[in-house]
Amino acid sequence: MSDSLIIALLTISSVVTVTLFVVKGALDQLPEVVSSWRRAVQAMRGGTPHSQGEDETSNHDG
Repeated sequence: MSDSLIIALLTISSVVTVTLFVVKGALDQLPEVVSSWRRAVQAMRGGTPHSQGEDETSNHDG
């Protein structure tokens, strides 16, 4: 019985560890994906992409 409990705990901890590793990797890539998406949308609209340091509100007409 105790061997089964130890194996179950090791299995659960392994699944949690792998899940956290995958989530962290996806979250680390998210800013680059969003940036690429914005550049693609801007290119489809025919505009010029703004630099990373430029304030987004300065591009809006208002």
